[in-house]
Amino acid sequence: MSPRVFHAAGGWSVGARLRLDPEESRYLLRVRRIRVGEGVEVLDGHSAAWRARLVEAEGKAAVVELDEPVPEVDAMPLELLLLVPEPRATLEALTLASELGATAIHLVRGEHSPTGLPSPERITKTLRASQRQCGRPRPPAVHRPASLEAALRDTEARPGFVASVALRHRATPVAVDPAVGARLLVGPEGGLMAEEAERAEQAGLRPLALGPWVLRTPTAVAAGLARLRGACEGPARALDGGPG
Repeated sequence: MSPRVFHAAGGWSVGARLRLDPEESRYLLRVRRIRVGEGVEVLDGHSAAWRARLVEAEGKAAVVELDEPVPEVDAMPLELLLLVPEPRATLEALTLASELGATAIHLVRGEHSPTGLPSPERITKTLRASQRQCGRPRPPAVHRPASLEAALRDTEARPGFVASVALRHRATPVAVDPAVGARLLVGPEGGLMAEEAERAEQAGLRPLALGPWVLRTPTAVAAGLARLRGACEGPARALDGGPG
């Protein structure tokens, strides 16, 4: 797999040469130890991804030449409504949501959400790290904290599911139209508060079981999004599990 580096967008075309900034040059030359002539991928951090080659390595500066754009993958609309956990878990959840293809992440102030939240700069850095890992050119849109009521209203165009702790032992069949996509609500490890669960039910969200154990919030994000992505590949599937 070719290493991935970032460069600000602007005027990209076949044969264009881009001089990487010191941080990206160091990553390519010192961390990944790429040599002149070897392939890389260049991301602009927003939408573009190109295949390229390292053509110059002068001291600490790296120059790459663009070969061709990477075809963009059609992304099924997947919106995550995340009741914000503590900052470290929030960043882990954002990483996993990005790598599992969430197209938008709505941070929600829950009953048990902490007052602190990672800074916008830290969130951007986290999403870029996930892009570097998985090659995703377009990061998910992250919406700053809102109430659960507002997040449910803003995403009402898509059918919804809620990661269910109470029904985790039951089979919860699910099918997703890839053209329409879906939204997923994930709460804290102990599940939603009664009022939060009621609001989700009133908004039409269906329970989604993720296995017999109570998962950490980031794990529930990954498991839930994986189920929804898999559900668009065939008919409704039941989750193996014991009786409720």
